[in-house]
Amino acid sequence: MVVMAPAGRDPSGVSVTQQAPVPLRASGVSGGRLLATDVRVATLLLNEARCRAFQRVFAIERKDVNLVSLIALLLMAERAQATTRKVKSGRGPTMAEDFMGFGIIREALCSVAGPQSRDTPLLSTLLAIAVIGGAVHSGLRGVRGSGHQADVAFHRRYGYLIDPGHWRQRRAQRRDAKPSPPV
Repeated sequence: MVVMAPAGRDPSGVSVTQQAPVPLRASGVSGGRLLATDVRVATLLLNEARCRAFQRVFAIERKDVNLVSLIALLLMAERAQATTRKVKSGRGPTMAEDFMGFGIIREALCSVAGPQSRDTPLLSTLLAIAVIGGAVHSGLRGVRGSGHQADVAFHRRYGYLIDPGHWRQRRAQRRDAKPSPPV
């Protein structure tokens, strides 16, 4: 014989709360949680790609991949340190080489600017400032554009989940301000 407890109580007589069914789409999902999940999935995929690449290149078992990765990282660090040491210990240009280089640069700039430019004091400085300024301006424009693209991509992906209240309020005001279409 099966004893049925009344709703809300287990057979020992202790009150039990009934849990609501779990919805198919969780309403408590935040943009930060989705971002963390995406980062975790990307990390797992990169780790799997690293493991497969090392298995294929070095013909090793999966359990040995981490050891081989550590050895490869140590070898790359040692090579980078040796290269840095080599670059730092190299001698710099002598004063004669500096003057020859400046003279070559000045002649190249004067040939670009024309024959009257030889009388202009600090011509190479002026042209260098113009060239560097143009390069910096275009570089900063590219940085600003890439930052904007990243921001747009982020808000397309997660923005509806982390939308501050004032954005929703403005959207509602625009929606209310639109005249309804004739029926």
